[in-house]
Amino acid sequence: MRSEINKIHVGRRIRQIRGSLTQDQFGKIIGVSKVCISNYERGRIPQAHILAKVAHFGHTTIDWLLTGREKIAEREEVAYSVTAEHRPYYQTDNPEMIEVIRELERNPLLTRKLSQLLKTGKIGRKLLEEITTWNEKRISAFLTFLKSSTC
Repeated sequence: MRSEINKIHVGRRIRQIRGSLTQDQFGKIIGVSKVCISNYERGRIPQAHILAKVAHFGHTTIDWLLTGREKIAEREEVAYSVTAEHRPYYQTDNPEMIEVIRELERNPLLTRKLSQLLKTGKIGRKLLEEITTWNEKRISAFLTFLKSSTC
């Protein structure tokens, strides 16, 4: 059975994924202008590669964005709740920082390790902010270190 695509509902789901981010912040993360985000939220269907970025950011599928089928995975909600307890450490409007936070939310094991480090005072907000300035190679090395460390 084929589901019809309701453009207004697609826009609402994109808005749901954007959450508390401004259209400008979300656009920078997705790689489009705030005008594009506004158009999408009012019913314009994004191109496939943009749909993929929105779905990835929202921990969901393109199918869910277009049809509402296949809800966000429960395991992602668990990861989100782990990082939510540390929100005071990373309150930010920095789009890069928000993307780092989203990456942590997608990786529950890594999130737990960082959570333990935050609780023990071994790292804090300054390190999390510094991570946003790192290049991909340095981030990869840091993630490898965290995954292999025992907390």
